[in-house]
Amino acid sequence: MGDLTEEKAVELAGKVASEGFVWTTATIVIALEYGRQSRKDAEKKRSEAAYRHSLDERASDAAATAAAAATAARAAAEAAAALDARLDAVESRVVRALDTKREAAAALQLEREMQQQQGGGGGGGSGGGGGGGAGTTKVMATTTAAAAAPAE
Repeated sequence: MGDLTEEKAVELAGKVASEGFVWTTATIVIALEYGRQSRKDAEKKRSEAAYRHSLDERASDAAATAAAAATAARAAAEAAAALDARLDAVESRVVRALDTKREAAAALQLEREMQQQQGGGGGGGSGGGGGGGAGTTKVMATTTAAAAAPAE
């Protein structure tokens, strides 16, 4: 080692100090950037976790809503089936009543035709009409009772 003059010592100390300052500044900047990036990554992870949790809750709510809708649909289908059965029963009663009324109308028509034939062949007087009236009363009573029976 050679002689170190004061001037060289000051120059060397200045270089060491400036290098130390640069290295210290770089170390501080790197440490601050590392801390900032770590906080940013942690916040991103928290945000993603919160988003996943939100999606899970929405999926759970959607599943509950779908289950409730399925239950309501089953209840509606059961109610529709019950109404369909009731409609079939009412339709059957109406058809029976209509058939009974048609039969009664046919019987009444037949009775009238018979009365006309009897009334026309027997002299056409009031005696033939009186006998026919009693037959009509019997037919009407029978048809009235028959028509009223299915409606009950």
